[in-house]
Order: sequence, then structure tokens, then C-alpha cells
Amino acid sequence: AYNDKMLVAGMLLALGCVIQSRPGCSSIGSRLTKAGGNVPKHSLAPTQSTTSHPRQSTDGYSHLINTIVRVISRQEDESSFTIFDALFDEHTDASAPNRIGVGSGDTVWRRPLSMSSQCSELLIALSLLHISAVSFSDGWMSYKAGLSYLEKYLNWYPRQASRVIPTVVACIKTSLALHNDTGGTKVVDLLRFLTSSVLVTDAHGASLSWNVISSLVSDSSATTIRSTVMGMLPTMCLRNKKLFRRIKDVIGRCMLSQDPLIRISATAALSDLADLDLLRDIEEVIGWVQKSLVDEEDAVVHFALTTLRHLVSTDELEFDLVVRVLEKRLEIDFADIDSVVGLSPLSLEALAILLGEGGVEDVDSDEEDGEDEGNQGPDVTPQTVKAIDLLVQLASRSDFGGGDELSNSRIQRNVFASLARYTPQILGLDAESIRSWDGVSN
Repeated sequence: AYNDKMLVAGMLLALGCVIQSRPGCSSIGSRLTKAGGNVPKHSLAPTQSTTSHPRQSTDGYSHLINTIVRVISRQEDESSFTIFDALFDEHTDASAPNRIGVGSGDTVWRRPLSMSSQCSELLIALSLLHISAVSFSDGWMSYKAGLSYLEKYLNWYPRQASRVIPTVVACIKTSLALHNDTGGTKVVDLLRFLTSSVLVTDAHGASLSWNVISSLVSDSSATTIRSTVMGMLPTMCLRNKKLFRRIKDVIGRCMLSQDPLIRISATAALSDLADLDLLRDIEEVIGWVQKSLVDEEDAVVHFALTTLRHLVSTDELEFDLVVRVLEKRLEIDFADIDSVVGLSPLSLEALAILLGEGGVEDVDSDEEDGEDEGNQGPDVTPQTVKAIDLLVQLASRSDFGGGDELSNSRIQRNVFASLARYTPQILGLDAESIRSWDGVSN
């Protein structure tokens, strides 16, 4: 049957990928991979009866597959079916690889698998992943089911990560070659799996994953692939902080790219790193951000501003220093609202939320006690005063230059959100003035 032949061919591909990466086994792995190269033919062919004998092909590797299929068809190995139940029975709560389905929805627990059983179940999952890479359907050979199972499997057996990565890489290449644009979602899911915690938390797995990921963000890769992978780097760094230096260097190099989409993706990734509080030794990073502030792409400027906001919120930068840099780089004056409104809608949207990160002067404990006795409000920094005044003026506007209605509403939302971050004392309000307020005067 063609389904049997697909499974065997998938196993040959899986074995070839695993063995090929081992020292001294490259030749054997290549032969197995070549033998399994018949998967595309069988995956698109009609299903035949299991009792029929497929016609022998003159190709030596096809003959090998037919021979293995005939041997398997004479045996009834129920362990294979329990593995399939654990993979695809939607009624089974397969929260771990050693919990398998029996019957309709019943489950039993087993002891941790022996090494031979681990390898058997891993081989089945990798085989189905190879089959799904060449399939245009999403039925029993769904790649999502295979990835979901592999994730559970590696949570229990993390040292098997190095055996999984070659297959995932091969499936990415196959999907790109066969499906063109229709395989986009599948490729993204496979790439995301390469950066998942089950692979990158293992030292050897992280090294292998990084070798693949770093090659995909090189200048020779397609722009869409580079951009997609760039967005996955911050979460990869979060899962394994030892990769920070490598990831930072890649992002810094891509921020100097001539391709606008790559610069946008790299600056967005830097902003995500800052949001996750992963940036350290930011002297070099500040230089990249300052260059991005004068980029011709509005989206690059937007993400540069969000990066500064995250660095201020994590106390990596002082708010007053950031305001002075922005006035110089953006050629604006916070005291002149017209110069600020002249920014692009994307830039103004990010600036509005950044203005809510101002604070008070740092004071000694003795001075703070004196202020409490005098019942005085906190001393805000000079640039915070300018930021609040600007926010108040922006809050009274509904039109922000060249933006459409949606852009204006987002800017307004960010302005009000920034004002809400300041206490009434910092805003210069007291209880009496709030109680006596009778609404907005025309």
C-alpha cells in the first residue's frame, strides 16, 4: 500500500538525517536519505489495497522500499498502533510520551521508556514529520501533531534534541522546495520549533539550533526568511541567555542592512530584547538606536523609540538624557508642539507612550523626610515637566498632522495612557482642585 511505503520512506529519511550528522556516518546517512527520496512520489499517489503487490521499479532504492513494505505487511506489531494513538487520538490526554492511548479515550501509565523504546517512538514521530513536509493535505500526517508530540517527548527526554534538529531542517528545505507560497505557515511553525525551549535549553541542541538559525539570517537568505527568523531571536535568547552575545551581534549587523524590511525586523527584535530586559552593556546598543532615530523608514524610528522606552522603564537609561537625545536627533523641541506634531504618525505614536516614563528627582533620605514633614509634593525632573506639558497639549488635540483617523485614535490612546502613569501630585493636582472641578470648559 502506498501509505505503508510512505511510512517506510519517511523512516529512511529520518534515519538518514540522524545518522548523517554523526561522525564517520555521512556516507551511510546519504544513502538512506536518497533511498527515502521517493516520499514525494508516494505521498501524491492514490492509495492501493494492502493485499495488492506494487509493481517493482527498476530503481534500486524503490525496490528496497518495496521489500521492506512486504516484510512489514506480514507482521502485526501492535506497539506501532499505540504510538499512533498517543500521537493522534484527540480524546487522549497525552501529556507525556509515556502515557499512551488504549481503546477509545482510555489511558494507561507506563514507566519511563527504555532507550530502545525512546528511539522507536522518536523514529515514528520524525518519520511522520518527513511525510507531512511533502503532503498538501493536513489529515493523519499533520505536521502540527508531529511537532506537538516531539515537544512533549523532548520535555521528558531532552538529550534527544540533537537527533530531532536534522529532521526539522530537512523538512524546512523540503517545504520551501515543494510548496512555494502555500507552505509559508508550515515553514514558520518549523522555524519556531527550532527556537523552542525544548531544543535551545539543551546545550548541544542550542548549538545545533543556532548553527541553523544563524545561517538563515545571513545575507544569502531570502528577505522573508531573514525577517521571520529575526522576530524569533528574542524569545530564543530568553530561553537560553548564553546566546545573547551572538543574537545581539546578528541584530546589530542587520540594523545596518540596505534592505528596509531587514532594518525594520532587526530594530523590532532589539525592542523586544529591551522589553524582556535582556539587554546588557548597552553602550553599543545606544549607538545603533541613535542611528535608527534618523532612519528614512518610519517603522524603524518607531521601534527605536520603543527600545528607548523599555530601556528607561528598566532603569538602563535616564529619562532626562533620553529627552535631550530625542530633541537633538529628531530635531524637535518639546516646548514647541508644532514641531512634535510634524513627526510621522508611527513616530508620534511611540513617542507618546515614551513620554509617560518620566520620574522624580533622586533625593537623600534626610531630604525626603523633610519634604514629608513640610507636606510638599515630589520634585519632578526638568525634562519630566516638559514631557507632562507636552502630553497635556497633545491631549487637547484630535488631529495630529498627516495621520488618518485610526492613527490619531492610537496616538490619543497613548497620550492618555502616559498621563495616567503620573500621580496627581506630579501633575500638580491636589484633592481640593479635583473636588472642585466641574468639567471641561469650552
